[in-house]
Amino acid sequence: MTNVFIPAHLLTEVKVKETTEGEWIKGEYIEGTTTERIIQAVYMSVSLNDLKNYPQGIVTLEDMDLRAKENLKLGDLIIIDEIEWKIIQKADYSYVADLKFYILRRSDKDD
Repeated sequence: MTNVFIPAHLLTEVKVKETTEGEWIKGEYIEGTTTERIIQAVYMSVSLNDLKNYPQGIVTLEDMDLRAKENLKLGDLIIIDEIEWKIIQKADYSYVADLKFYILRRSDKDD
């Protein structure tokens, strides 16, 4: 099951903002960089079944579920319909399939 097929009509283009952390080099601080790229992914609202897999309060029904073949990092920002979502959980079952599962939380919302 290494090559999971995702039907084309389900795939959506989403923008990923990846930020590298700054670092000290020879006593001088070099700022991190931000890059953007477009990936193909499937996203949907978190289901009630997803809630059972996490401790209470970690994931809510306001979060999103993203499935993609790309390897993303915790903290990366995903832009869907001009709304920023932050990757807060990642499940990589690469020993079974080439699909990665991410839980997204809205990052631009004032609570």
